Amino acid sequence: MVGKDSYPVYMILGLVVAVYCSHAFGMRPLSQDYHLVKPELVPWHHQTTPSAWYGFTLEFTDGLSISKWPSCWDFFIEMIVFLSGAVLLGRFQSKSGGRNITAIVSALGVSGVLVALGVIVESIGISQSVIPLNALLIMLGLLHLVGSICLLMPIQRIRVLTGISVICVVSHWVLVQFVIGGDVSSETSIADQTQSVESETIPQTVWDNNSGVTSKVSEFLKKAMPMSIRNSGLSSDFQNYNPINIVAYLGLLFAGMIGLQVLKGSRLTQTLLGFVGLTLFCICVSLALAYAGIPAVPGLASPTHTLMAAGFAFGLLAIATVLMHPVKLRLFFTPCVALGLCSALVYVLERVLGAAMRTEAAKHLEPILKPMFGEHWLKWEPIVFYNLIFCCFVSLAMYCYKRRIGFSL
Repeated sequence: MVGKDSYPVYMILGLVVAVYCSHAFGMRPLSQDYHLVKPELVPWHHQTTPSAWYGFTLEFTDGLSISKWPSCWDFFIEMIVFLSGAVLLGRFQSKSGGRNITAIVSALGVSGVLVALGVIVESIGISQSVIPLNALLIMLGLLHLVGSICLLMPIQRIRVLTGISVICVVSHWVLVQFVIGGDVSSETSIADQTQSVESETIPQTVWDNNSGVTSKVSEFLKKAMPMSIRNSGLSSDFQNYNPINIVAYLGLLFAGMIGLQVLKGSRLTQTLLGFVGLTLFCICVSLALAYAGIPAVPGLASPTHTLMAAGFAFGLLAIATVLMHPVKLRLFFTPCVALGLCSALVYVLERVLGAAMRTEAAKHLEPILKPMFGEHWLKWEPIVFYNLIFCCFVSLAMYCYKRRIGFSL
């Protein structure tokens, strides 16, 4: 059962998942195969490819200018972690009358299921995506366990949660900057660091050395984890999302809990002011860190990138709070939860059945739809098939809602 205080959280969660799944469905493999020979697929190829290293990039030479804008793909995993923190706290508060041992067993069960799913997803070869699915599932499983154990302690006040969140973000920065950075060689590829043919050595920090940090953490994993687990799904797809990021993601998890506590404010004005203040604070600190020389690196969850993601998440919660405040609008936007759920279900089916599902749909629908698009059919084929299948799941969700067939999220 979803409490009314959690409606904005589930609304944003549903929309974030729906946007990601709708764009990632079928477009990634298609654009990857054909974007070199089909110019119309080039925008999709870049849209569905996360930043290999840097997120947003600022320049301060002639004032403040944005040389590279933030990409929604860079913030997806951070948004999911942030909103998972709010969902975790909401579920914990709704079951606060239970015993601690029950909560621990439940947390172990959920965490174990998520980690096992991540390992299975990797073992059957369906984790290659815009966001590695096994990395997300395994991280969510570990974060759920740690967050659930922490909630057994009296830490649910906003000030305490804020302090823990800041400590996690700072600890992650210290680990990467000094602990790992002290052992990582500063030698980087000349091709990635020079804009001319002449090779010049540019002073680099640990944030500029992707391969060095990854190899260092991989070396630690090889020593710390059993080979059977490593080879089943904990190593290959972490090249874009480093395992050390889990420290920063824990800070985002607690930031999501702060968001839920702000939602419980007695007045709408008080809640909105809280979200606006948190949004401006996170974004301003992120820009200040960028000015100080710490780049936004999604692959390492740098403080600059993490705080920008938290700022966007608080801003989205502010908008959702306004939209969900009137009772009639709340009923109107509630299906957004089903929207995300259906999107995730379609996405999982596509990742598991993949080519068979797309081929079967194309066999029956392509003769009807292709004449409508003409020569642009290749460009629109993936999103058309996604939306057709997605509409079937939305219809099923609406039927279940009308018949009062529900389940707990």
